[in-house]
Amino acid sequence: MRRAKSRGQAMVEFALLSSLLFLMVMGIFDFGRAIAVYINIAEAAHEGARQLVLRSNYYSAPPDSVVVNATLAKIGGGGMV
Repeated sequence: MRRAKSRGQAMVEFALLSSLLFLMVMGIFDFGRAIAVYINIAEAAHEGARQLVLRSNYYSAPPDSVVVNATLAKIGGGGMV
């Protein structure tokens, strides 16, 4: 009789702990994705600023379009945003 109780207790403990473990793993995964998106956006902003400094004097296009095109080109390759 005692063996059946301990088996049921183990199943309940496993159910409780496995759900917590699953939530922790998913939280780590989401945090990693958030960091990757942040890095992708920061790199795109860096590239837009770089293009503004380097090429705005050489093109007849307005500087805003140069920055927007460079930023969108950088974000388009990431696939995260």
